[in-house]
Amino acid sequence: MSILQKLEIRYIIRGSVSIIPHDKYIEFFKSNTRVSKKIFVNDELKKFISLLDGKFTLKELIDIHMFNEKIILNFVEFLESNCIIQSIDFANIVENHPWNHVLNFIGDYHPFYEVMTKFNKLQNAWVVIIGLGAVGSWTTIQLAKSGIKNFVVIDNDKVEESNLNRSCFNYKDISKYKTDAVAELLVNINSSITIQKYNLSITNTKQINQILDKISSTNVIVINCADYPNVDVMAGFVHTSCIKRQIPYIISGGYNLHLTLIGPTIIPFKSACFKCIQKQLNYNDQIDDLIKSKKFEQSQRNIGNIAPLAIISSTFTVNETIKLFTDISPTMINRRGSINFFNEEVSYQNFLKMPTCEDCSKDCSIDNIDKFLEIFFIESETVESLKKIDKNSIIFNNSVNLLKEEIIQDLFNMNNDISNFNKIKYTNKNLSLQDQEVYEFLICNSFLKYLKV
Repeated sequence: MSILQKLEIRYIIRGSVSIIPHDKYIEFFKSNTRVSKKIFVNDELKKFISLLDGKFTLKELIDIHMFNEKIILNFVEFLESNCIIQSIDFANIVENHPWNHVLNFIGDYHPFYEVMTKFNKLQNAWVVIIGLGAVGSWTTIQLAKSGIKNFVVIDNDKVEESNLNRSCFNYKDISKYKTDAVAELLVNINSSITIQKYNLSITNTKQINQILDKISSTNVIVINCADYPNVDVMAGFVHTSCIKRQIPYIISGGYNLHLTLIGPTIIPFKSACFKCIQKQLNYNDQIDDLIKSKKFEQSQRNIGNIAPLAIISSTFTVNETIKLFTDISPTMINRRGSINFFNEEVSYQNFLKMPTCEDCSKDCSIDNIDKFLEIFFIESETVESLKKIDKNSIIFNNSVNLLKEEIIQDLFNMNNDISNFNKIKYTNKNLSLQDQEVYEFLICNSFLKYLKV
């Protein structure tokens, strides 16, 4: 926005901002985001703040009170960029807008002159929701109530009476396809909503590809709320399809083992992908039988759930979706959360974007091999399952000795780019699967520290 445009604006303090005066500074408390901004001001700026009631243009305030124009303009820039002030014209637009609360929410994160652009991006986005069960149905409804107008809903089931205790459906929806029941609810929220319905059970990536290829917009997100045959299998299909198209996707949890699962949110090639996260989950859980049981495909899954827990999970998913579409940093990037039903504690597990990931890593080059190896052997001292023989070799659990020369050869085989890590053959080292994982994570951690040097 040009200086001439700013001078013609009649500014007011945003309704969610409280002004707390102090002797030498003013504190602006943004109540919606619980953020406090403090700035040291002189008497001129204190007076200027008290005059922001929308009655006069900025130029009129400067002329009438003989303010220093340069200082005032710099101050206005600070207030705008921190979402503290807005024009009275925009405030009037928001007040009479059917989505006024959503606009005010976006206005907590973006200057007022960007809010409508962000909201239009949100409204015109496409959301693909796979699975309309307890989490998926509430996710769809909440997204519609947030202003999104374009939906693709996928589910092969019909509404049964047993769905009513935790989903958004009503008694009149029984025997309808869930896609049809959700579509009726959506158009009752917003008559201009567009819905593509697929009464389909996803069993492979090709089906998702065909659906995504029919969406012309690039402003798309895929949300997996399906857990058949299990969450991991379905998330794998979504991952393969979305990573190829660089479409963000969310693995929206559910209720399992008394934990409401939250996230993760994945932005292809920018965050840890589903494969990165799965490898780290398995690496941190070395109890083989437990891993197998978690991935077991059951034909008759019947896991307990209650409506509040499904809604909590869906709420996190909707928040993440809104953030992605309005350019607010998502919270569940590189992490997954869980809410414990018994004690209501929220815990999070963080993940790395693995530079060795076969699906999302690229351009992870090592220019200084000596420095990398120095870090590598220092890192090896922190791994309990490894024994450091000297500064040039380490030994794994199965008594395989890995020499510095072998690591150098591995780097050579990778062209000094560890995104090629999975092209290395381990047969000549006789490393067990567990030792291979240790070796990979050691290389990943060493590389991430190498980048910081």
